[in-house]
Amino acid sequence: MRIQSNLHYHYLVLFFIIFLIDNGFSQVGSIRGHVVEYGNLQPLAGVNISLPGTFLGAATDNNGYYSIENLSVGAYTVEFSYMGYETRKITDVIVKSNKAVYVNCELPWQVMETDEITVNAGYFENPVQASVSAHILNYEEVRRSPGSREDVSRMIQNFAGVNPTSDDRNDLVVRGGSPSEVLFTVDHIDIPNPNHFGTQGATGGPIIMLNNEFVEEVVFMAGGFPAEYGHKASGVMDIKLREGNRNGYNGKLDLSFAGAGAFLEGPLGGGNGSLLIAYHRSYLDLFRDLFNYGGVPIYTNYQGKLTYDLNDIHQASVLLIGGDDRIDIKYETDIDDFTVGQQPDTVDYQNTNFRSRQYTTGITLRSLWNSKFFTFFTLSHSYNRFRIDANNLEVSGLNVPGADEVQDEQELRITDLYDNVSVEQITSVKLNGVWSVTKNRSFAAGLYVRLNQFDHDILLTPTHPDQINPFGQLPASYHTNVRQGVTPKIGGYMSLEQQLGQRFSFDAGLRYDYFHLLNEGSLSPRLKGEYHFSDRFSLHAGAGQFYQNPEFIFISSYPENKNVLKDIRCDHLIAGLNFLITPDTRLTLEGYIKRYDTYPVSADSGYTMISLANSGADYGSNINAEHLVSKGRGKATGIEATLHKKLVNKLYGLLTYSYSIIQHKALDGIYRNGAFDNRNVFNCILGYRLSKAWEFSTKWRYAGGAPYTPYNQDASMAAGNGMLDLNRINAERYPDYQRFDIRVDYRAFYKKYTVISYVSIENLFNRRNVYYRFWNRAQEKTDYAYQIARFIVGGISFEF
Repeated sequence: MRIQSNLHYHYLVLFFIIFLIDNGFSQVGSIRGHVVEYGNLQPLAGVNISLPGTFLGAATDNNGYYSIENLSVGAYTVEFSYMGYETRKITDVIVKSNKAVYVNCELPWQVMETDEITVNAGYFENPVQASVSAHILNYEEVRRSPGSREDVSRMIQNFAGVNPTSDDRNDLVVRGGSPSEVLFTVDHIDIPNPNHFGTQGATGGPIIMLNNEFVEEVVFMAGGFPAEYGHKASGVMDIKLREGNRNGYNGKLDLSFAGAGAFLEGPLGGGNGSLLIAYHRSYLDLFRDLFNYGGVPIYTNYQGKLTYDLNDIHQASVLLIGGDDRIDIKYETDIDDFTVGQQPDTVDYQNTNFRSRQYTTGITLRSLWNSKFFTFFTLSHSYNRFRIDANNLEVSGLNVPGADEVQDEQELRITDLYDNVSVEQITSVKLNGVWSVTKNRSFAAGLYVRLNQFDHDILLTPTHPDQINPFGQLPASYHTNVRQGVTPKIGGYMSLEQQLGQRFSFDAGLRYDYFHLLNEGSLSPRLKGEYHFSDRFSLHAGAGQFYQNPEFIFISSYPENKNVLKDIRCDHLIAGLNFLITPDTRLTLEGYIKRYDTYPVSADSGYTMISLANSGADYGSNINAEHLVSKGRGKATGIEATLHKKLVNKLYGLLTYSYSIIQHKALDGIYRNGAFDNRNVFNCILGYRLSKAWEFSTKWRYAGGAPYTPYNQDASMAAGNGMLDLNRINAERYPDYQRFDIRVDYRAFYKKYTVISYVSIENLFNRRNVYYRFWNRAQEKTDYAYQIARFIVGGISFEF
């Protein structure tokens, strides 16, 4: 027994030593990357890369590559410095066990004149020269954001100028614009809607399809974006994906409230390329019976990126993003009309079956022709299929509880309420080129062809009280079957980016788009500039015209729409300032004016107060049967403040405030509060990295109540259903919205892998925020549905 005890003792000591070696001395990773010159993408040799706070660093080789090996796990800031170029600092670089993290950088040329200033950008990078209303994020800033569920769109909702819609959606309402007015582009490829259960004719939904592991950086522009970006009227989300590991294989397994997934990356062709692949699936359907859900969302997504160097000049990349969604919802209606213990002979049920499938795939050829000229040639295809089937089931002859006699015969009558089978496809070819004329002047231009086609088969059969329109009427029955063959849209742009000394820079651009289906062409001039008064203080301004085609669902909803609809026009005027308080803290103030014209509005009798500018934040389709004309107008005016602190030591934060007035008018010519007119919106994110293992963050959001139209009490009681007061359209407001979220992250580092876990509590104080109002037929009064109560989410991932 004594020998066995000693053996146990030695085994314990040995295990402890191995544990120390495995978890203390062998927890190392590396930082690698590629440094090129901004504007021509040429590699820079001899760039000095350092890690502030350490004595570690490296320099780029003749091809612009660098590597810093055997780094202890934890968080780092990477600094890039090179004579004659601006110094760049990239924060939130997390080194993990037995893994290389890739940090690439584009260094802009620095004008050096004795009578000029040296601009100090600190830790903040302008995503484009002379940019306005632009923000840039990296992977880690998206991942750790409390309440965002690792969704880049939910993170962007914290920026000034973005108004919230509801807790269960990630819509981007940018400066009063509909969620349909935001462009999503990934590696030069436009994505119509990157969300599961996305709204047809808009860009939002409840769950994003994009895998964060692919993201290198995100650039969000809330207005005044360059001429390179078209097709949308309000904002741009430009996502750049990283390349895979060319030196070895890495992977990740994750499990969270959103589902389970896997990710893998590795080299191709002896280091001449790389591959990234990921797959994710929800699993709530496994607990359907346990939780007795009325409807369980089931979704899968897949994503891949292949990069390969064809030679020293050409590099090809292939992208695939796709997903499948389905949900079946069954609920009993009019249950509030019954008293406890009683049941009528006839009960109505409603079934809604939703199916969708979408994917975007494309190939991009990047060509570095010489030290002054490069091009991107892109061929892509997007496919979106929607299928929505809503039925009313009337069951008669039910058993009545407590009755002595059992009724044996029952009758089931099924009525179609709404059927939508739609397929939308876009094939795009585009060529973009950039010519660096001199160090302080560059010229960009591009051409594109988009081949659009759609097939919409939509049936609306209003028979149920829940389908009563906002005017207290059942709409007329409606059926459209539009099969639009290939119809082209063509266009191009050109822009000049100019640096005048060190203080002033500007970008002037012109864009033209022509949509054959509407026989509509638009010319869009754009101008923006920035002036530095000192190394920390600058003013910027921008102006331009932005055009957007009506959504396919707008065009097909009525036979004459394609003959009368025009492009939506939106004029932007923006001015603001940046003040670098410290190298890691920046204050931005901006004011803007937006003016809408030729917005689609309803021309149907009795609907002349409705503008489609107020739509796009609901599930399903953005529109039902509507006769539309392009005669709507709108205006949005606002001021915004952003205080952003980068994580350099332990503390980071983001404070934003927006005040705006948003109004739209339809055919009746009366400006009314827009549906997204919250007036005041405030967001506060504060985080603290306690150690390399623990991190805590909080978020508080406040938003003024959104407008709504109250019910006419007397008319509603007389009709037995909700009748709106048409003299007070959007004249009332819901109570103010408030929500407080917290999040805790923990990283455990082992020799061969890293385990990352988090717990997030949303709406910690369980505030009852109003979602929408409805007419309670049983109690004959206005009642309210509420947004998500206190909600705990979490996840765990294994990275190797």
